Amino acid sequence: MRRILSYLAEAPYRLLAVVTAAALADATAAHAATGSGIGGVATAFNTGLSDMGKTVLGGSVLGGLTLVGSGLIKLKTAADSQGREPFSPGLWRLGAGAGLTGLPAMANIFETTATGGNGTNVVTEGTASFN
Repeated sequence: MRRILSYLAEAPYRLLAVVTAAALADATAAHAATGSGIGGVATAFNTGLSDMGKTVLGGSVLGGLTLVGSGLIKLKTAADSQGREPFSPGLWRLGAGAGLTGLPAMANIFETTATGGNGTNVVTEGTASFN
């Protein structure tokens, strides 16, 4: 049992090691393929981080839907218990699940705001208008 608990406690570090190794492998492959120096490596690293961000957002949707489902089940259990169980755990799960499910939409809004809607950076392109 102790071995399983220590394995679970080290899980975040193992995940970070895998992410770092994947990002570095992608950058190394891009450098070898393009031979464009540090710019090619930086572009490949940025692309790898973008893909990981999309994976995290997809995971947030799945986690959010799971929390919404468990929150509804908790609310049903609280309603059937005739006041012996509180409603708050179900409501908290429902709220957190809704927040996680809406996270990709918020990320899209932030990206559109930061890039001006056309995928370019408004700071470096000079297309920002503050009228």
